[in-house]
Amino acid sequence: LLFSLVLLYSGLHAQVMTPEDSLQAGLTPSGNATVLSGYGEAVYSQNFTQQTANASLRRAVLFVGHRFSDKISLFSELEVENALATGDGAGKGEAAMEQAFLKFDISPNAYINAGLFIPRIGILNENHLPTTYLGNDRTIVETMIIPTTWREIGVSIPGVDPELPGLNYTLGIFNGLNAAKFGLATGLEEGRYEGSLASARNKAVTGSLLYYTGPYRFQVSSYVGGSVGTDDRTADRLGVKTGFFGTPVFLNEANAELHEGGWSFRALGVVVNIPDADKINAAFANNTPSEMLGAYGEAGY
Repeated sequence: LLFSLVLLYSGLHAQVMTPEDSLQAGLTPSGNATVLSGYGEAVYSQNFTQQTANASLRRAVLFVGHRFSDKISLFSELEVENALATGDGAGKGEAAMEQAFLKFDISPNAYINAGLFIPRIGILNENHLPTTYLGNDRTIVETMIIPTTWREIGVSIPGVDPELPGLNYTLGIFNGLNAAKFGLATGLEEGRYEGSLASARNKAVTGSLLYYTGPYRFQVSSYVGGSVGTDDRTADRLGVKTGFFGTPVFLNEANAELHEGGWSFRALGVVVNIPDADKINAAFANNTPSEMLGAYGEAGY
């Protein structure tokens, strides 16, 4: 994170945009002030052993972007999962804002994001279109351990170091997680607030370094944030710490990709540490693990 801060003031060269179609359509300069985009994904699956089959419109996403000026733009993504979201519990779907943020250009090669957006953690968090990975489902590692898609409310600064072309960084601050929703079967996934009435007394800081060279892409990222944001009296009664990094969660990951001549290779490793897992379990009885490890590799043509 300190290195990223140094890079911020050392000068900037060129932005690297996410390959996600909807965002790239809005971030790429064009003659249109307003951009409409999006994508959908329908899935059919069959289990021959259990003799069952399922079909669902897994997600449909509408992107709306608008450029107010040369320096200020709006980006929003509305996602509906599994086609139907009802308040009576009959539907299994969900309607949610996946992103809604303002982008402020502070130089030709650096900008500020402010609002609800996705930090650069892992591979699939930013680049989660069905066409950006092999297979029909996102990996278990990047759903249970890195809870893709992980979006929270905050501010971040992406930029590039001009002295080393291809080196990009991000540095951001967000609201933290909710330790009461952690669990052994779901990891951090249910602990996300996703912009909905988030407890923001417990902050989180994220940082990443991303480097492109030839057909290779290398990335490391870190996250440290609190998971309890209650008032002091409630935290004391529960036996946990509250505040900026109250009852912290540490996540570190590294990944690498190669795309060459139709071939693609990628690998990722991640470790999550929750030092106060015993206190979380005593307070919320949710069987939170103190450590989670994950890794995967993918190759295809």
